[in-house]
Amino acid sequence: MFSATWPKEIQNMCKDYLNNPIRVNIGSLELSANSDITQEFIFCERQERVSLLVDLLKKNPVRKTLIFVATKMGADILARQFVENNIHQSLPFATLHGDKIQSHRNNIMEDFKSDKLLLVIATDVASRGLDVKDIDLVINYDLPETIEPYIHRIGRTARAGKKGQSLSFFLSRKLCSNQRLKRDPQKSGTSYTSGTRHKALTFFPTNQHTQKK
Repeated sequence: MFSATWPKEIQNMCKDYLNNPIRVNIGSLELSANSDITQEFIFCERQERVSLLVDLLKKNPVRKTLIFVATKMGADILARQFVENNIHQSLPFATLHGDKIQSHRNNIMEDFKSDKLLLVIATDVASRGLDVKDIDLVINYDLPETIEPYIHRIGRTARAGKKGQSLSFFLSRKLCSNQRLKRDPQKSGTSYTSGTRHKALTFFPTNQHTQKK
């Protein structure tokens, strides 16, 4: 039995189907962020997120980007806001969530891999098992409540030996409830520099200490 992760559900399945199995682990069992990912956090109010995100995407129109949201409805709402702001003219995009049939999801992923799509708005249905090796940027529009989905989400970039970047919107009202999430980027051996606009906080791998201009 092969599995990319080892949650309790997989452990229980292993007990049900295998007899005295030997477990072989490749890499560390400790959950930590990939040190090849530059992690950036923007602390803002909820009503600021759309304008900040639209501004970011318009300034970086050729980057392959994966945006995570919390709900299927949230994905569709954000997609409508992108259309209203003409994002689709420079960044062809689609939404990916559980309401779409599997064949449609497969088509979206094939278009994403072949660069017919440069942006996908997704729920956590895309946080694991997504094999697209050239995603430049992962954005957490809705930040998850716990560290595990955060690590799996940003792990969609910096694959196959490449560098990557993640950007997460930290809503001011949720700062106290995400203390562990705030501390975790440093577990991957990172240092950080702080910015000024919207209280931006950037985490760099230890071999990158140059502050962004």
